[in-house]
Amino acid sequence: MTNNDIGAVRDAFFWKKCGDKGWHVTIQDDTYKLIVWDYGSLSENYDLYDLVNDFWETADLWDSTDLDIVAIRDTLKSAIDTQLGTSACLIK
Repeated sequence: MTNNDIGAVRDAFFWKKCGDKGWHVTIQDDTYKLIVWDYGSLSENYDLYDLVNDFWETADLWDSTDLDIVAIRDTLKSAIDTQLGTSACLIK
C-alpha cells in the first residue's frame, strides 16, 4: 500500500505518548525498526528490530556495545531528531 504523496507505508514515523520522562517514538525504514522509549529525556531506552530477517520482531538487536548496532540507531534517531527536535516533550 502506498500513497504517492507520502511514499511507501514502510517508511513510517510514529509516536505513542508523552510520558513523565519523554515521548515513546517509533521509526522504521525498509530494514530496521527503532523504538525509543522516553525520547528527549536523560533515560532513553531502545529496541531495534531487523525487519528483513525477523519479520515478526521477536529478537531485540539493541546492544550499546556493538558499534554497528549503535550506528544503525544513530541513523534512525537522527531522522526523529529532524522531525521532532531533541526535546519534543516538556519534561517536568
